Amino acid sequence: MPRPQKPFTVTRRKDSKTFQFSLNPPCGLPERVCRDWRRASFQKFSPELVRYSAPRNREAADAGVFMLIQFLKEKQNASDTKRTPTKGISVGEWLEKFTSMETSPRAALLAAENRPIP
Repeated sequence: MPRPQKPFTVTRRKDSKTFQFSLNPPCGLPERVCRDWRRASFQKFSPELVRYSAPRNREAADAGVFMLIQFLKEKQNASDTKRTPTKGISVGEWLEKFTSMETSPRAALLAAENRPIP
């Protein structure tokens, strides 16, 4: 019987006293997000999680990764609620959707990559 996979792994780097982590699919996030956070450094954390970006021991590193998973899940749930229905929509509503800053798919992609919206 295979061993159940952990939601994340934290390893200590040999060359320095810092940690790196990897998110695994059992954490509840999409596989695409887990791939983006493979062998990542704690310095990649968003500004909301800056207090977890420099863990001094293994317990602090585990707590930081747990908070990152919670943050990413909340962010994912917030983006799911912004979706507009596509059935029964008129041409004018489509144009309004794609030109509005709040509902534009391009603006959502740029925001997800932490790039400024032109």
